[in-house]
Amino acid sequence: MDIVFSADTNYIMPAGVMMTSVCVNNADTDITFHALIDESVTEEQKQQLENVVAENGRHHIAYYMMNASRFAKLPKLGEVKLHITQAAYYRLFLTEIIPDDVEKVLYLDGDIAVTGSLSELWNTDISDCAVGGVTDMSEAIQEYSRLGYSSEFGYFNSGVLLINLQYWRENKVVDTFQKIMTETPERIKFHDQDVLNISFYDCKKQLSLKYNLQNGFLYNKEFWQIDSQKYEQSVMEAVRQPVIIHYSARIKPWFVDCENPLKGEWVKYYKKTQWRRNKLKRKEPLTLRNRIGKLLRRLHLKPNFDLYISPKD
Repeated sequence: MDIVFSADTNYIMPAGVMMTSVCVNNADTDITFHALIDESVTEEQKQQLENVVAENGRHHIAYYMMNASRFAKLPKLGEVKLHITQAAYYRLFLTEIIPDDVEKVLYLDGDIAVTGSLSELWNTDISDCAVGGVTDMSEAIQEYSRLGYSSEFGYFNSGVLLINLQYWRENKVVDTFQKIMTETPERIKFHDQDVLNISFYDCKKQLSLKYNLQNGFLYNKEFWQIDSQKYEQSVMEAVRQPVIIHYSARIKPWFVDCENPLKGEWVKYYKKTQWRRNKLKRKEPLTLRNRIGKLLRRLHLKPNFDLYISPKD
């Protein structure tokens, strides 16, 4: 199994927790982690990630140094999602980075906890398409006129991707990505995710929501930004038995003020890592505005996590 992730110096600990969750639940699987890093990552931090895989001889890590200057002119970052960094674009250039003998990879964002075996996901047949992905939690409100295709094709989240690298190489998709970003950058609002959806809207495999359980799927139903009639049963099944939990909100589980009801799953793996003695910090001060926000959520005037059903039920 080949797993790819991107990380700069600020995302080493989250990436390490993600890797730990993979390793714990896939101990009997040969895994190579392909880490896309930049010059901000120190030798000490690289050693920290190597420590994660050191206990299992079947798990390994390889590093690929990204040239930051190459990404300087890509569509602007931070205008929609302030926590997104340039590392988001690294996955678009995998065919130029990953060795040619690797025909398929599983891409995982760093703000993820894996709770079970990835074998079924890994063995999904994507031989006739470019990518396998999960519906994005805001699929219903996407601007399809901006994206340039019909809403009937939907919109997938780029945080978990099963990627057919052989297809990517044969179809020279990097050229397609580059053309979209340089000739029509105004179409790009959600960075790499928009680029991938524009490129593969009609050449993708829909994966189960349990492989990318995003924050928005846990909200009380009235605040869903997906077609509730189409997805309700799938959401309920994914919430009961998630395989990959994606903490896609701005406030991540490594902050004490994260309100995701599945934060405990992330903390469980955090406590197994070398960072476990580091005290989690608050993302935002407990201001009057934040207190009002909590009250509005309790009154169902802002999104809340009332949908949550324990995976143990």
